[in-house]
Amino acid sequence: MQSSLSFTLRVLIITLCSLCFTQVFAQVQKAPGGVSGASLWSADGDSADFLANYRSLNLLDLKVQADMVIPPLQGATTLFLALKPNFTTAAGNEFFELGDIKVYDNLLVHGSDSTALDFSDGNSKILTLSMQRSPRFKTSATPTFNLLDSNLFSVAELIYYPKLKSRQDIKMVNSYLALKYSVAITGVADPDWKDYWAADSSRYWDFTTDNQYSIRVLGLGSSQDEDFYQSQTSASSGSFIQLSLDSIKPIGQMPQVSMDEDAFLVLSERLPEQSSYYNVCLKDGSNPLGNWKLKPHGWSSGAQYLYVTMDVTLKSLSDSVWMTDGMRYTYVPEVSPASSSKVIYRIELDSVHNGMHYFFTDVKGDPCDEITIGTTTSDLTVDNQTGLGEVTLKYLNLGSGLTVEQQVKGKSFSTPIAQGQYQVWLLDKDGHVMAERIVQTHESMVAQTPSIVEPSLKLIPNPVLVGETSRLVISGLPSNGPVTIMLHDGTGKLEMKQALPFTDQMSVELTGTSPGLHTVMVIQDGIIYSQKLLVAGH
Repeated sequence: MQSSLSFTLRVLIITLCSLCFTQVFAQVQKAPGGVSGASLWSADGDSADFLANYRSLNLLDLKVQADMVIPPLQGATTLFLALKPNFTTAAGNEFFELGDIKVYDNLLVHGSDSTALDFSDGNSKILTLSMQRSPRFKTSATPTFNLLDSNLFSVAELIYYPKLKSRQDIKMVNSYLALKYSVAITGVADPDWKDYWAADSSRYWDFTTDNQYSIRVLGLGSSQDEDFYQSQTSASSGSFIQLSLDSIKPIGQMPQVSMDEDAFLVLSERLPEQSSYYNVCLKDGSNPLGNWKLKPHGWSSGAQYLYVTMDVTLKSLSDSVWMTDGMRYTYVPEVSPASSSKVIYRIELDSVHNGMHYFFTDVKGDPCDEITIGTTTSDLTVDNQTGLGEVTLKYLNLGSGLTVEQQVKGKSFSTPIAQGQYQVWLLDKDGHVMAERIVQTHESMVAQTPSIVEPSLKLIPNPVLVGETSRLVISGLPSNGPVTIMLHDGTGKLEMKQALPFTDQMSVELTGTSPGLHTVMVIQDGIIYSQKLLVAGH
């Protein structure tokens, strides 16, 4: 959006799930996302209205705080505002004014420009407004704050920066808010905002390896530098789910447990896999945790258990649930009270190690009798002794994000894999899942075998802006045969296709013409290698 006042608006649809209040001035180092310099971080918790575990802001106090600490809105400025609607139908009513910024129940006005807001789904939003005022239009006076209708919204936090922060800083602040409120920013319109950035520029949630688990993202953790402490959280969109460390507290309270600085647990959800009609490897009961993945990030805590509380919408539950990293299985018992309308699972945190992804299964080991998935010292194996149909082996390296697909030939099939953790599927001729398993190669096994050269698709840079070039470097393919390279956009539309002779470390330039999570595919000898490319809007 360009005009004499150049504004960029990022509106991220969220589910506000928690709120912790404090007030931070510019000279204080604690700030959202680890980004210092917030002039107003308003969060007074004396309202009776709760958002999940945290109280919402008393808006009458905000005016006093704003009048004291907001500096002039001149030059480059960045403002973050979290809003929870208290209405079902917008009527064009004005909520508040901050200088030349006005927020209505259906519109955000910023200077001479405006952007429509849509709260019709009942979900909350984070508004991220980055503004660059020319000297002609800049506001030199301290802006006034006027609250016109406090009944329209519950405000979680208002964070204001007197200077425009870098895109990386803005991502960190948004990631802080998203994790704090259990916000799913993975499907927002601008794909440049999908990742959850930690203050050290690492990722709590990374599209490269976590993109399947993008429905909801919840987090527990501690960061004194960001004034963040969250030992219980829940989601308020979709089915009910609540995470609690060591004990389950009422909404508005937090279990008191010790967590090291920058220790986090992130739980993310995917859509259910579409099961095959030919061979469905399911057990008698249903596993409510089956579509969730747990990932520790710098985790170190005195907490012994993670309790996961969920709605019971299923007629029958699995007899048992196991948490696995592909090598070890830890029993996850159901500990729900007999009278409870919800199901509660208890996860032992002594079994969780940083750098690993943890999945939940109702089978300890292979899910199928008819067709099995396993590993040897250096291979991923498939045993199809029953001779079931056309079977495709698909596996994702959870370290590199590389996905490989190839046909299973014969009743016994194997393919070499490097050391690491893999999510593996067997697909029928329609692409539906016949079996799924997590496997992990053993360090002791790999040490006894020659070094395996793993296929690699490196995208440099990744993400990349629309219209700009990312360089694809291909190496480690199993033969010298020619390759076909394809680029598909986020909707599956083919944007580029090219056949080339293969040479190791070959380089190909790719350009994404539209924002979105693109798929880069390299095909050689019928084997499909794919990697994700994030193309961001300007």
